[in-house]
Amino acid sequence: MHNDPTFKKVLKEMLECYREAGLMMDPLPKLRFVADPQHGSDIYGATGYYNPSSMLIVVYTANRHPKDVLRSLSHELIHNDQNLRGLFNRPEAIDEDPTYTQTNPYLRKMEMDANLRGNMMFRDFTDKQKYRKHIVTGK
Repeated sequence: MHNDPTFKKVLKEMLECYREAGLMMDPLPKLRFVADPQHGSDIYGATGYYNPSSMLIVVYTANRHPKDVLRSLSHELIHNDQNLRGLFNRPEAIDEDPTYTQTNPYLRKMEMDANLRGNMMFRDFTDKQKYRKHIVTGK
């Protein structure tokens, strides 16, 4: 999927759009798309993750629609923005508990931010791409 020229083109456009919208992406995180069947077949499996110390985003692609892969990337890009803004450099941001979104109020708010902004930015991006002609011409 990530080697598909259309996917690469859309990915580049998405990153440019997010940068123009004010998302902090300098430096751009490392992006890794992994076709891991284990994650793709587990209904509770992860769709991706962000590592703030290495600035690495991993998105799992097996058995997923390309749009869903990009939506997961969008969420992780918000975590990168949070990291570049220093929000991961606080003691309350360190939590090894896998249920941190239920037990850590600080990380829960960060996760809520990534869910809201990630989804809305992705929706704005896809609407802009789909309706570009109509928006520009006023039709």
